[in-house]
Amino acid sequence: MAGKTALITGSTRSGIGATTAMVLASMGANIILNYGTGGTGREARLRAEELSKKIATTNPNVLVLEAAVDTEKEVKKLFANSVDRFGSVDILVNNAGGLWIEQDFAQIETRHWDQAVRTELDGTFYCIREALPGMRAKRWGRIVNVGLHHAIMEWLVNTQYGNVLDKYPYDFSIAKYAKQQFASLLALAEFKHGITINNVLPGIIETMDNERALEIIQGHSAQEMFLNPLDVAHAIVYLCSEEARGITQSDIRIPGNLYHS
Repeated sequence: MAGKTALITGSTRSGIGATTAMVLASMGANIILNYGTGGTGREARLRAEELSKKIATTNPNVLVLEAAVDTEKEVKKLFANSVDRFGSVDILVNNAGGLWIEQDFAQIETRHWDQAVRTELDGTFYCIREALPGMRAKRWGRIVNVGLHHAIMEWLVNTQYGNVLDKYPYDFSIAKYAKQQFASLLALAEFKHGITINNVLPGIIETMDNERALEIIQGHSAQEMFLNPLDVAHAIVYLCSEEARGITQSDIRIPGNLYHS
């Protein structure tokens, strides 16, 4: 990954985005952390700066940029600033996502539907559109969309609620499913430019704070027993590697901790 620049959207909280950034940084990639879609202000900025400092202990080439990916103008500025700093964006991980709220479909508020759709679809569209010209020019690019393992979601709901779907994160799930279609439709067309586009679809993943994840990445602690954001991050990183250059239009499913109680 040395010399490559990775932009990971929604990557300053603990979870898949932040962990992916830490793993890529440990392998020598330039890192662009992004926040601003799910929250702004002093608290969000401080959280981003704290993660940046953690990553800098492994790799000093890290940049924090605030941008709401569901806004075209902010995405254009995000990529312009990224290119100004590192010269290119070689890896794009579309991790920023909608909000999970379990509710009756008839009670979904329009503003919540819009938030899910704009983040998952508009945000992914804006970011991929900005990334493609530079990747095509270099004839090398990796795009990974973080989605949802829908079969595991159904299994979980049926197990928990006995097939009674009175409440469900409908808009979140629908937007995630639609997000997967970018890879289905774009991947083969971009493959001739040396660009791969894939989906990673996690299921039931344990939480892990960034401090703990960094300890494991740096070899100071053993990996946890149960599947966690690091397992998802390693799948994403593999798809971004040269070894995975022939893999595109694929869905990597990570069921997770199905039987962990």
